Amino acid sequence: MKIIAIFLLSLLTSPLCAEIVRLGAGGEEFCYISPDAEYSIAEDSILPGQGLFSYFSGSDKPLYPEITYPGVVERGNILSGLIFLAAAVDRVSAKLWDAEGNILVEAGAFRIARRRDFNVWSLLLGIPSVLKGGRYTLAVEGREKERHFFHLGAVEVVEKKFGFEQIALNLQLSDLLSKPHIQKGT
Repeated sequence: MKIIAIFLLSLLTSPLCAEIVRLGAGGEEFCYISPDAEYSIAEDSILPGQGLFSYFSGSDKPLYPEITYPGVVERGNILSGLIFLAAAVDRVSAKLWDAEGNILVEAGAFRIARRRDFNVWSLLLGIPSVLKGGRYTLAVEGREKERHFFHLGAVEVVEKKFGFEQIALNLQLSDLLSKPHIQKGT
């Protein structure tokens, strides 16, 4: 598909300074690109780098989710986030990628509130305790029929000091373990 035109979005329902890119030659497919997004354009497609990208047809409006999550998480903890949407979507999922594009963790979000004018989804990603500290990419995607959004953001995974105790096994400890214990009843 060839990108025909890039023009400023002038709809009152969207954030200011966003861009709409028409996809395809004379097609009715568009991509909303958030003002803070980073991307490049290849011959026939948009290559997202960071930010929100919402794909829709000419007769629809783009999806504008508000996505919140911490920018820093300790390894072994849970990365939690919320996705607020004015439109109902069929599903929302998230993936954590490393710098090479390998998927490290993925999970589906679950809806925690559904009203006529808004929906709230919760996202929980378990960060592996053996994951090295560093910068990773969080990808959140949602879909509603022909419309879908794709959000890319950075997450810093920091080292966590796990508690441990070193016990030296010696003759005295062995004797202690083999003696009858009052609380055990032995």
